[in-house]
Amino acid sequence: MSQFEHIFALDQYLASHLRTLYYEIRHRVSVIYFLPYKNASMTVMARQLNTTIDIFEDEFVHLIRLGKLKARINSKNKILYVTNTDQRWHPYQHALTTTKQSEKLTRALLLRSAIIKANLSVKDDSISTSIRPSNNNNVSHRQFVSNVPGNIMMDEEDLLDEGTM
Repeated sequence: MSQFEHIFALDQYLASHLRTLYYEIRHRVSVIYFLPYKNASMTVMARQLNTTIDIFEDEFVHLIRLGKLKARINSKNKILYVTNTDQRWHPYQHALTTTKQSEKLTRALLLRSAIIKANLSVKDDSISTSIRPSNNNNVSHRQFVSNVPGNIMMDEEDLLDEGTM
């Protein structure tokens, strides 16, 4: 990347952010390089990334303090160790989220089936009659009658036959 630094410095929009970009790219490469290992030798990593061990160790200390890397450093042996994290936590959280979503969906489906079984429907009075579909004569419609004892559901035909109550 240092080969192209003078070219990037000519860009008026990129020039002011160049140091920050290099810094972030370098830290991201360090984290990605270490990711598949439980422990890694910082001497080998420093050699691979063309830097000194002291600078590399300081960078890792900074990354650990920022929380970008969950590791510990053995300064004497120059080895980087992954901190022991509970590997069961992420699958547990995923299972918990999936269970909550499934529970919510099941409740909605049970409510829907109860509404369909009771043959209930909610009509929106704000929709004009020209937009509403024509009534299907084969389907019975029920209506809630509040002044009938027991607040029962009655078919529309029964209401029309008996008159008003």
